[in-house]
Order: sequence, then C-alpha cells, then structure tokens
Amino acid sequence: MGTNSLNSRRELYFPKTTRLGYLYGSRAVYNINSRKNYLIESYFTYVKNLNDKHNIDAAGGYSWQINDTRLLNTRVEDFPVDALGSDNIGLGLSPAIPTSARIDRTLESFYVRMNYNFDKKYYVSLTGRADGSSVFAANKKWGYFPSVGLGWTVSNESFMENLDALSNVKVRASYGITGSQSIQPLQSLTLLGTSNATFGDILYSGIAPTRLGNPDLEWEKTTQYNVGLDIGILNDRFYANVDYYTKTTNDLLLNFPLPTSAGLSSIVANAGSIENKGLEVVVGGYIIDGNKFKWNTNINWSNNKTKVLSLGDTNADIFGPAPAVNIVNNPSNVMRVGEAFSALYGYKVDGLLQESDFDTNGNPLVPIFAPGQDPGQYKYVDLDGDGVITAADQDIIGDPNPDFIFGWNNEFKYKRFSLSMFIQGSIGNDLMNVDRLFFASGRYVNNVYQDWFDNRWTPTNPTNDTRYVDGSNDQRFMQPNSAVVEDASYVRLKNVSLGYNLNTRDIPFLKGARIYATATNLLTITNYSGPDPEVNIRGGNNLAQGIDFSAYPRAKTFTLGLRASF
Repeated sequence: MGTNSLNSRRELYFPKTTRLGYLYGSRAVYNINSRKNYLIESYFTYVKNLNDKHNIDAAGGYSWQINDTRLLNTRVEDFPVDALGSDNIGLGLSPAIPTSARIDRTLESFYVRMNYNFDKKYYVSLTGRADGSSVFAANKKWGYFPSVGLGWTVSNESFMENLDALSNVKVRASYGITGSQSIQPLQSLTLLGTSNATFGDILYSGIAPTRLGNPDLEWEKTTQYNVGLDIGILNDRFYANVDYYTKTTNDLLLNFPLPTSAGLSSIVANAGSIENKGLEVVVGGYIIDGNKFKWNTNINWSNNKTKVLSLGDTNADIFGPAPAVNIVNNPSNVMRVGEAFSALYGYKVDGLLQESDFDTNGNPLVPIFAPGQDPGQYKYVDLDGDGVITAADQDIIGDPNPDFIFGWNNEFKYKRFSLSMFIQGSIGNDLMNVDRLFFASGRYVNNVYQDWFDNRWTPTNPTNDTRYVDGSNDQRFMQPNSAVVEDASYVRLKNVSLGYNLNTRDIPFLKGARIYATATNLLTITNYSGPDPEVNIRGGNNLAQGIDFSAYPRAKTFTLGLRASF
C-alpha cells in the first residue's frame, strides 16, 4: 500500500506599476491545490511443477485506488498600498467570490492470471479482470476484461534438433479485451454550478445546470487479436520479431455536441467504433562480437492503419476543437465514418485568386468565400457546386497518421570507448501549419516571414503559389485549408552518446568512473517548413491531432557528465 501527495500554492501579486495592477488597483491571486492518491494492492502467486513436464504459474489479486483533488481559488483587487503584496489579501477592498472544488475518482479491481506450459513447448495464458470505476453511471460501473494467449516453441521439438542455426522459433497468438475510463469524473451526472445574480444592490446566490449527465455512460472497450513470430539465430546472436494485430474499439467515449436549444454545449456518450490494423517488425543482432570491438544494432518498424467504423445511430461527423478560439474558430479535425481517425478538416484550395477572376467592375467570376475577397487571396474549391463558398465546402484535407514509423539503434564498443546512436523517423503523416495563416499571409503586417514578404502576391507579382497568399489582414479568409497542410515526414538523429570508462585500478576508493557526452535532437531531415515536425498542440486530445500552432519545438540538448561509483 502507498500514497502520493502533492500540495501546491500559487501566489501572484500585480502592483499598480503593472498593466493589470493599473487597471484594477492592484490584484492578488491566491490558489491552493491538493492532490492525493491512495493505493492498496494485495495478491497471491502459486507456482507448481509436475513431472518436469507440466508447469503452472498462477496469480490473483485485488486492488483499490482513489484520487482525491481539492482546489481553492481566490482573487482580490483594489489595494490601498502595495507594500504587503499577497501576504495580506485582506487589505483589498474588492474581493471576488472564491471558488472551490473537490473531485474524487475511485477504481476497484479483481484479477486472476494462469500460465501453463507443457514441456516448455506449448504455452497457454489466461487472464481475467473485473474493474469498477466511479466515473461511470450507477448501473454501468463494472467492466469485465478477459484474454487468452497461446504459444508454441517450435525450436524445442525433436524434428528441429538438427537445425542448430535456429536457436529459437516461437509462434504466438492472443485475444483480449481491455477497457478505458479516460474521462473526467461526474460525467454521468447532471451537475449544478454557481449562477449568482444581482437584484438592486444585493447579490443573491443561485445555481443552474452546467453539465448534462448521461445515465448510461459505461466503459470504452477494445478487442484485439494478435499473431506473432519470434526467431533467434546462432544462439540468438541475430533475432527477429514480427507481430500482426487488429483491434476494434467500441463504445467510444466522446463529446457529442448538443443543439443550442439544450442550453448546454455537449454531452459525453458511448457511441461508435474505430478499427486499427498494423504490422510491427523488430530485427537485430550482434554484428561484430570481438574481444576489443563490438557492434550490436536493432531496427524496429511499424505501420498502423486506423479507420472510423461507426459514430452512433446517425453516423454524423464529429468535429474536434478549433486550433485557437477567437483566432481560428473553425474546427481543424473530423471523425467521419470510413475515414482515418482525427483526419484534418478544412477548405480545399486551388491556387490564388487572380485579377482575371474578377470583371472590370470588381465582381467575382468564380465562387468566393465572402464579399470583399480580393485577388491574391485563397481560391477555395466550391465542392457542392452552389456557386458560393460556404461551410458545406469543407472536407477532409489531410491525414495526421503516418504510413509507418521506425527506429534504428546502434551501439559500438572499442576497448574503453563506447558510442551509441538512435535514429527515429515518421513517414507519411500530415501536419497543419496554422502559423502560416498568420506569418505567411499578410494578416499580421508587423511580423511576417521574410520569404513570404519577398515573394508574396502583388499586382506586379501575380503568383499562383499558395505559399505566398495575400491575406489583406482579413480574418474571415484565414480558415483551416489544404494550403497549410504539409507533409511532416522526418528522420531525426534523436540521441548520440560517447563515453569512456576510466582506469581506476590504482585508486582504492573508486570502484569505477565514466565520462560521457550526449547530444539529443542533433539533426533532423524534413521538408516541413515549421520549426519542428514532431509537434502537436493538442497532445492530450485524440480528436485533435496533427496541429502546429506556435508549438514549442524540441530543443537540441548537449550534456557533458561524469559518473563515479565508490
């Protein structure tokens, strides 16, 4: 059993010499955050060998976990003096109504596992879990998740005895169901929140619905099938592992939008299913294994294809959030039946509007987004053919999911020196570079890319290259579109480390010492125009992938160190 406890206090004070302090007569902010986690884990194991042929390894147990969060937020303004800052917020003459919250989350689990093998040739593994989570509806809190795995070590069969080169050959297959509870607590309940009102000069407290509950909210379930092959050659000096899997996630936990008449924006519900299929390959070995020089390497490669199978009764599109509220308001991702998960969404662009697209009176001869759109701006495609550009002309414009990813790790040793290198890559994924809607469009005239400024559309430079659009500082025309969707494939030298083991034989108190130098993110090969192709501003939101909007890039890091043992 154990517990983790985090207690934090955030104090801010804005004196009258700051902008906020000037506007509000100084401001103090005082926030307290307490988070506690309690865990009890109890289990038993049983191991039995019968006649050196039958081998049983069993385990079962119970676990209980609770997360308790408490928050208190206060704000006070209008201080007569700034001398005490936030040390005495009672000096402030204009306190805001404090807010507080308590959020509990509990998980209770029972589990059992049994592994059996006969003569180290045939393997069976059975597991079962029963998990109960407080975040679901009263009659839906428990989920049941079984799995079974089978294995056959072919290399231990008698007919493989003369094949000395194949030191290990094993065939595997498995089936299992797992569950997800990755939603905030209390989503199954209709919640009431503070809604105060003033009548005359008196403030009255009140409450109003803030969230619509779902009394049928239950576990999200993923069913997976897997087949695999393990091969070892020359006493496993060289090895390979191949796995093919297919998994289907049902009862997706999603935020569904509600009509305006509901008074609330969305509700969390179980609806729809997603399919993932993929192949994973690992190949490696000790290429050189001499007394002075050694080299071992391994390469991993995997591809995953994802497809939305259903989205509830209506199969209507589900949209992700906008890249930036009040800046780029249209959604940039969509879930659509038959398409890749979290596909990029927006307007399709077919070049730039030219002066020839308008008559002598300035009237457009082609569909435009809105009155006032001028030459040099994006020429959006009229997908529905109604003669105007509307929200109905938005469509899927990219796929943030890569065709495949890979990693290549190498380790070299020569006498006391060692060198390791890790290269990773992602091929075929798209990234929406929202920065280009601002710094490569003319929307912000005081901060633009030099390349855009030199090559932008002008009457004397009527380019049709969408990289050099003239946005004319009009936000209406700067929407998520195909012109800012780029191939974000990359190959990156992720880590390089060089080390040397010092000779400490003549130093009695020193057991060992090593000096090393490490560099991370040293080199990146990509055609992506942004600072870093390996970013996503909505990293925690599965429905908003592949968006770069001033995301902080990964830094190159150089480390020089000494490690000693005594």
